[in-house]
Parts: sequence; structure tokens; C-alpha cells
Amino acid sequence: MSFKIDHIGHVVKDFDKAMDLYQKKMGLKPNKIMEFAEFGGSKMAFFPFGGLEMEVVQPGGKGADPAARCLKERGEGVFHLSLRVDDYEGTIKEWRNKGFTIGEYTHKTPGHIARIAFLDPEELMGLWIEFIKEEQL
Repeated sequence: MSFKIDHIGHVVKDFDKAMDLYQKKMGLKPNKIMEFAEFGGSKMAFFPFGGLEMEVVQPGGKGADPAARCLKERGEGVFHLSLRVDDYEGTIKEWRNKGFTIGEYTHKTPGHIARIAFLDPEELMGLWIEFIKEEQL
């Protein structure tokens, strides 16, 4: 199994306020900004920060959105640690074989697909871990 830290997620209630914080106060410029209809319009922005990326997420609040669950249970703050994997299927199989519950999601944008899996934080003493594999279409 091979993976590396990809980004850290920051869940927020107000995307525009968070964008103001990251851009104006912190002086950062986003690498990408996205919105996903699948969870009721979740908004995301990725900022380079300290050799990693910070992902700002405002949940759309619809369906089984892990970010909405985190925001509801904990409020704003660190959401997850994201690990980029080379072998998505093998990684998921390995962690399921270890006894972990995993929720899988797919985010699609034109020319791009991200396969995402979250380990259940209740099984990790509150830690949210995301495995991600991105591909260009």
C-alpha cells in the first residue's frame, strides 16, 4: 500500500467568509474552486499551504455528505486528513479487511474524476481519514 498526505480538510458554515479569510487575511490564492450538486451544492476550494493543500468545504447538507455530518457533530474546524493512494481498490479492500467501515463517493467534473473513501471516524477515535485517487478523463 502506498499513499501520501494530499490535503487537510477544513469544514465551514460560510464559504464566502472562509474564502475571505484564506484570500484576504492569509494572502493565499486558491488552486481550484468547485461545487458539487450531488450533496446539495457542496462548495470546495483548495489552497496551497505549508507544502500541502488546505481544502475549504461548505457542505450542501443533502444526502450522506460526510462534511455535513462533521459540521453537525463538531462544528467548524479540521474535517479530515486526506491520503492520496496509488491503488484505490487495493487500499479499500485492505482497510475493509482490517475491519473498518468505509463510505465511498465519486466527484466528477469535466475531464476529471475523484474516487474518495472515508473511514468511519467512530472507529478511529474521532479521526476522519479520506483516501483519494484522482484521474483525468
